[in-house]
Amino acid sequence: MKAVVCAAPRSTGETTWRVALLAGVAASVVFAHREALGGMVARWNGSPMYSFGYIVPLVSVFLLWARRDALRGLQVTSSAGWGVFLTSLAAAALLGGQLAGVQVIQQFAFVLAVAGGVVLLFGTAVFRRTWVAWAYLLLMVPFWDGLTEPLHLPFQRLSAILGVRLLHLAGVPAYQEGTLLYLPTLTIEVARACSGINYVVAVVALGIPLAYLYLSGLWRRVVLIVGAVAIAAVSNSLRVALIGVLS
Repeated sequence: MKAVVCAAPRSTGETTWRVALLAGVAASVVFAHREALGGMVARWNGSPMYSFGYIVPLVSVFLLWARRDALRGLQVTSSAGWGVFLTSLAAAALLGGQLAGVQVIQQFAFVLAVAGGVVLLFGTAVFRRTWVAWAYLLLMVPFWDGLTEPLHLPFQRLSAILGVRLLHLAGVPAYQEGTLLYLPTLTIEVARACSGINYVVAVVALGIPLAYLYLSGLWRRVVLIVGAVAIAAVSNSLRVALIGVLS
């Protein structure tokens, strides 16, 4: 005799309750962080570096959708302990950021609150399978210029060096000194805004989900990201050389 065990499907009432609770938590998080979110949007509109910010939530949702098969077999159970801890930490960061007048802390608090809400409602097992999607939301926070600021001048010089070599290959006489390219009829400066850092940030933002979804193994993913950064740097040098040729 064979025993057949079937998993009982979730009731419609349980599903409706969970969806309603999720909508309520999401609305509460957005309302509590509305000023921080408004600051994010203003920075996206005002800085070319963060113009990709609008697609970050969409990419995060796509990463969740891509993991849907792996999530179907997981048991959804609330992890109240970790969930309360993370949401409390997010609330403390939000309050601290408001008292200190530092909006970027409030924006980090928003991402932390989202992660805490996921753990609270769906449990740590679901969060472990989807943490990349939630961590990806950090790209929305406009703090990356603090990390990329020291890179502008080296990338300006790199673009100038590669640009003048490409000009030589094209048969255009040119001389490079620092971030300046001297041509027979004009001088081209690789300005800070043309360093290519904005390209690098945008390429990394697109390379992370591609590496996560389509490559296995840490080293393969690292090679993809490093290769993407190299391509962005060479492309910027090519743009500089093209300007010189056309001029």
